[in-house]
Amino acid sequence: MAVNNGIFDYDAKTLLPFLPYYVFLSKYRVNYNARAKNVVIHNDSDNTDWDIESWMSDLSDDPEITELLWEILGAVIRPLNPWDKSTWFYSEQSNNGNSFIFIETIAGSLIKGKLGRRGSGCRRTQIL
Repeated sequence: MAVNNGIFDYDAKTLLPFLPYYVFLSKYRVNYNARAKNVVIHNDSDNTDWDIESWMSDLSDDPEITELLWEILGAVIRPLNPWDKSTWFYSEQSNNGNSFIFIETIAGSLIKGKLGRRGSGCRRTQIL
């Protein structure tokens, strides 16, 4: 993946230098930071803290679901990999809206921003 400060090798988790024989048609407008930490955002008005890792864990009681959500986000930022899969959020156990929140906020913004409206969609199962 091309980023501002080089080429991020996703498999090796290393940053490579730009070289003339690598051609990219797009580049992520962020710098790769190997020492990046999970940022905690504090809200003074209600004295609460928020961070992405805790929020993702709170979306499901099942750690495997949380891991799957991270994998989906990883696939979204690498759309040219041949995944040959689609993602459907469905649960018979609850109707608490967490998947809707996930889709409409973090994943929705990434998916729509990366793939465009034609490359993604969201429908309630009652409509399908």
